[in-house]
Amino acid sequence: MALPIVSAPVAAAAPGPVYGRFTDLAGTSGAYRGTMTLAPGFPAATFASTSRSGGVGPQSGTTAWLPAGSPPGVVYGSSQNQAYLNLRPAADSAASPSVTTYTFARPTPTAAWSFILGDIDADEVTVSATTADGSAVPVAALGFAGAFNYCDASPRPSSCSGVGAPYDLPSWDPGTATLTGNSGASDTTDAAGWFSPTVPIKTLTLSYRWRSGVPVYQTWFATQTRAVAGTVTAGGSGLAGVTVEIVDGGGAVVGTVTTGADGTYSRDGLAPGTYTVRVVTPDGYAPVGPSRRTTDLSAGDATTVDFALAQVADLSVIKKLDTDPIVAGEPITYTLTATNAGPADATGVSVVDTVPPGLTGVSGQVTGGAACVVDAALLTCPVGALIVGTSATVQVTGTVSATAPAGVALLNQAAVTADQPDPNPGNNRASAAARVTAAADLALVKTFTPDNPVAGGAVSYQLTVTNNGPSRATGLAISDPLDPGVTVGTVTTTDGTCTAPGGIVACTVPALDVGDSVTVTVPVTLPTGATPALQNAASVTAVTPDPDLENNTGVATFEPSLGANLALIKTASPATAIPGQTIQYQLSVSNGGPSDAPNVLLTDSIPLGLDAVTVTDAGGASCTVTDQVSCSWASVPVEATRTVTLTGIVAPDAPDGALTNTAAVTAPVDESDPSDNTATTSVLITSAADVSLTKTAGPDPVAPGGTVTFTLTVGNAGPQQSALLELRDPIPAGLSITAVDDPDCLTDAVAVTCLIAGLDPDASRTVTITGTLSPDYDGDELTNTAQVASLLTVDPDPADNSATATVAVITPEPPGSNLTVSKTATTPTVDQGDPAGFVVTLTNQGPADQTDVVIADTAGDGLVIGSATGSAGTWDGAAGLWTVPSLAAGASATLTVSATATAVGTLTNTATLISSGRPDTDPVDNSASATVQVNPTADLSLTKSVTPAGGAPGQPVTYQLTATNAGPSAARRSIARWATSRSARPPPSPSAPSSRPGPPARSSTPRRSAPTPTIRTRPTTRPAPRSRCRPPPPPRRPRRPRGRPASRSPRPTPPTRRRWPARARRSPSRASWPDCCSRSGRC
Repeated sequence: MALPIVSAPVAAAAPGPVYGRFTDLAGTSGAYRGTMTLAPGFPAATFASTSRSGGVGPQSGTTAWLPAGSPPGVVYGSSQNQAYLNLRPAADSAASPSVTTYTFARPTPTAAWSFILGDIDADEVTVSATTADGSAVPVAALGFAGAFNYCDASPRPSSCSGVGAPYDLPSWDPGTATLTGNSGASDTTDAAGWFSPTVPIKTLTLSYRWRSGVPVYQTWFATQTRAVAGTVTAGGSGLAGVTVEIVDGGGAVVGTVTTGADGTYSRDGLAPGTYTVRVVTPDGYAPVGPSRRTTDLSAGDATTVDFALAQVADLSVIKKLDTDPIVAGEPITYTLTATNAGPADATGVSVVDTVPPGLTGVSGQVTGGAACVVDAALLTCPVGALIVGTSATVQVTGTVSATAPAGVALLNQAAVTADQPDPNPGNNRASAAARVTAAADLALVKTFTPDNPVAGGAVSYQLTVTNNGPSRATGLAISDPLDPGVTVGTVTTTDGTCTAPGGIVACTVPALDVGDSVTVTVPVTLPTGATPALQNAASVTAVTPDPDLENNTGVATFEPSLGANLALIKTASPATAIPGQTIQYQLSVSNGGPSDAPNVLLTDSIPLGLDAVTVTDAGGASCTVTDQVSCSWASVPVEATRTVTLTGIVAPDAPDGALTNTAAVTAPVDESDPSDNTATTSVLITSAADVSLTKTAGPDPVAPGGTVTFTLTVGNAGPQQSALLELRDPIPAGLSITAVDDPDCLTDAVAVTCLIAGLDPDASRTVTITGTLSPDYDGDELTNTAQVASLLTVDPDPADNSATATVAVITPEPPGSNLTVSKTATTPTVDQGDPAGFVVTLTNQGPADQTDVVIADTAGDGLVIGSATGSAGTWDGAAGLWTVPSLAAGASATLTVSATATAVGTLTNTATLISSGRPDTDPVDNSASATVQVNPTADLSLTKSVTPAGGAPGQPVTYQLTATNAGPSAARRSIARWATSRSARPPPSPSAPSSRPGPPARSSTPRRSAPTPTIRTRPTTRPAPRSRCRPPPPPRRPRRPRGRPASRSPRPTPPTRRRWPARARRSPSRASWPDCCSRSGRC
């Protein structure tokens, strides 16, 4: 029976001590259970008791209570009108104690609470407890506080009416942990003892034993309460309306308060113990310091649990490169823009920009504000305050180093910070990247000495090349085709090397810095017959692009006697190439006259990054390939064009950028227009780096709430360095990122993004990302795909730039149960064709409830199921399946099956468990069979017909007997009996007596339809056996009158002598010879 709940109303926690409440009481004698709760934060306890019935259950405390003057009352106040629990022993016998065990949701506090055992007078109670690990609590730690009698205190309870001194007191035996009433075992009133445990306990067990009388035991629980208070501030001032939550040791929120106008909060009425106090951060604010604090209320109140908040400001920065292109040796400008999206104004805003290598003379200025400060590789720009919705700009300038190699990546990153927390740090950084190009304006000046050369005398040519910048020039080639007939001496140079094969001076200079010059001296001796009419032109080219080709040629003339306008056109294909690709150049030299140009020389510098240069079509010239390509013609007539075709392969280590080279054509003529004697082509070389990405994930499988680690490896298969890579890994739904091991990676709510600068060929870089899968994740697998993109370098094979990793997500299997199937026959024996009955019983042995159970009922050969009815679920007759949607643990369901026996013998019907919603823990008993014995039975019928239907005497007739078996069984050893009728014989005529024995007399007992005497019939009885009285003559067919139909009656015999049909005459039945029978004894 259920116990009534009689307890104080549940109210909000209040300051001061609290007595326990007993709720959810249920059960019967020997098996009671319920719940005891104290103040918020104190672990609730469930209890089970073997107490017998009779006055058992919670009591209101209106007649019996602990007075304020009693020892517990002094600590916890009066328990008047507070509930307590009445219990009894299992039986009124010392051998039958009742055991009551309280199990706390978690270990109790170590102080400031008690339990009180009352009305221990003629009986005794043994007390024990265990800790969280199940070990026994020492008796001393149970905290026995003393014995008392609550009638000996004021105000006295109503139950003490008529009770006076001396007051009975129980005694405590620490050796047995037993509280025993008076020594005489007298049934007195209100003797009690109380305990205050000093260690955390998980279970408390009270064993009550009868000694005399009619025992009823009383139990109280009591605890002191504590308070927690503090202040929530923002910017040093109290913040109103902020929610603060108090969480107990079990993770339950036991108190929620809101700060007042001054930012303070308080919550009292809490049980002693350890709590977590946490502030719920309002929108637009972020914690300054911890947002939760662990608070111990064991010893007293906590009044300074404070929190500090600050308004947030969402700052972002954008970085723009204003200079394009970036040329080595020239200025560069960046613009940085910082914006505040609020919701609060930002103070102490600062923009910090990294200074990349290769950038010199960096400075910055906040627009309308202070100048930036450069410290090592950092440029710090103080913006100051930035109100919501406004932006500040910073101009950053510098100069690219003149020696910066062409194609190198110039990468730097800016960041913005402020005093306020930023709710979205993902936009606090911005990057800008570009590649450096180079340009060098080379100028060549050619002079000679002496001023007035003499035939046969010496002349010295000076070729001076100057680099006017802005970049360092590399791969310089100086060429000077000399006048025919001169004798060349030793050519010298201030830098590089020179040769003069065949009168053509060729010099190479590795590099020339901005502002520097190189001078080549060419000594020659004029022929003795030479005239002053000598012309000489020199040219310079370089690998570094030249922005001004007008000054790349220098001419020295001695009274020119020849005039020609040589022009050079140069093309390259393709316009864009990658390392390893072939480039074809076509150089066309034309002579616009008016004179033929003798000793024409075409030179083309081979730029760095171009290998395997060959001349595929010389165009009639004599060509050589060294550090440059040189092709010469003895003469190029007026209006003629000569074309040379070159090919080369882009080197594997060729830098990104323009692959530029310049060709020049010269001849010892008076050149009317030297501006078109040089031609430059550029092929854009883009780095080629085959970047790939692999990704793995583990562990596999993973459970919801588990940790997943993704390992991403970026590789470069070459042939060149990949200058700048962006690795982006989107964050799949349900995964929270907890760690990324690479400092160049940023994590926001959407993805992890990494910027990787300078990945060398055959190198790799690994990034490890760790995350936690949501405990509520309900998918079967976790999949995401990462991608790597080459921002500045061409990837010839982007197919491997993405990678996907998948891990299976396992969810705990639902608890299983043991399903059993049994089957019985309700008709053990039936006849074939009759119905046979069976009962299938499905039982769930537990421990879990079962769902979606499907059982197949197989009739077996010789049985046809007609119908089935289940106590639960549905029956599908077409499929032979019984489906039970749910079956509780310990429950059973039955299926009554009706079948028809179509065969004989022992027939079997089987039921088998096909499937269930939860696992079956023991499949051995999932099938059962029952048999029925079927006996044979046959429905026989017989029909008879005669042909012809109406025959004449003497005419043969045919009888047809048809036996039919309507089943259902085959008939065995069947016997058909045929009783023939006797034909009546006509009596002898009185007018014609016969001397022989007459025919047999007509039977006095005709059978069925006996023929009339006038109709001759064929005897149907079998002939009489032969006898010695009168042996029958041989049989003879009866004569039929000729010419008459068989259906007409034969003529009657004359009256004087009656003649019988021959067969009747010769084959009389033995009944026709009574005399013979009487004589011979054979009838």
